[in-house]
Formats: sequence, structure tokens, C-alpha cells
Amino acid sequence: MVDIQKAQIVETIQSPRHVASLPKNFYARLRKFLKNLRNESLSNPDKKAEFQKALQLAMDIVTSRINKILILSSIREKDESILKNLTFEERCLFERVYEEVNRWRNSVFDF
Repeated sequence: MVDIQKAQIVETIQSPRHVASLPKNFYARLRKFLKNLRNESLSNPDKKAEFQKALQLAMDIVTSRINKILILSSIREKDESILKNLTFEERCLFERVYEEVNRWRNSVFDF
């Protein structure tokens, strides 16, 4: 089971430039957990509120981490010590955004 409440709390208390570490395969496990909970909620009305709460917590985690990735990608120099806590999926996103931000930044000063 994915402890999304713990992950959300830990992520929230981090500074905007620090990403908390997540368990291995967090997003795959999160998707599976949410899918199972959603399916349970279809046949069990008591699970509907639990699913809604879990979904909101998951969205909060994702939004917070995307915001941090955007902040980190705008920094001129990569700091591997800061990036070490990104998941594989987040690291891929970071690399794409970082490259695009730097490409744009360089074009501004290409005169």
C-alpha cells in the first residue's frame, strides 16, 4: 500500500528547492492503489470518500513536486545533490524542462 498521506505531509514541509525522497516505484504503486480504491468505491459507497481523499492527496503531491521541478529547472547550474530525490519519471521531466528553459534563456541573450 502507498502511504500517500505521509508522502504529502513530508513533501509539504520541504522548502521549495528541496524534494523529499519517495519510495521506489512510487508513481506506479500510487496509480495501482488509486485504481483499486476507485474500483472498490464503485461497489462500496463507504470507500467513495476514502477514494476522494486519497485522490486529493495524490494531486497535492504531484502539484507540489511539479512546482519544485519547475523551480529547480530554472536554476542555471544543475545541483545533483538537490536532484537525487527525484523519481525516474520526475528526473525525465526535469531534464526536458531544464533543457527548454536553458535554450530559451540562451536565445534571450543571443544578440
